[in-house]
Amino acid sequence: MAAFRNTLQISEFIGGDVVISPPFSWQQRLPEPVAVPSRAWTSPVAPRILDALRTMPEFRKAYEPEGLTPDEFLTYGATARTLRQFLTADEELDQIVRDILIPAP
Repeated sequence: MAAFRNTLQISEFIGGDVVISPPFSWQQRLPEPVAVPSRAWTSPVAPRILDALRTMPEFRKAYEPEGLTPDEFLTYGATARTLRQFLTADEELDQIVRDILIPAP
């Protein structure tokens, strides 16, 4: 999971069969203790929301089973942005670990 926009995108998936690796700054935004999730991901998306999303060509490309070929997926804008965000979060984690292991003089 990537591209976090609010803390519900993390907390609603806690306990699900997913991997969640939010940037450290997002982890700090979660309340302590985290509330028991509602398991919202098991509920179907409301038809009116899905209909609205389907008006967007980029959504249809990513959502429909034949929307993207594997090669198109690799260069798809959302894929590239998500990968860049993941790599940025990885760099931030590396900096945190470095500062713990080797504090600045």
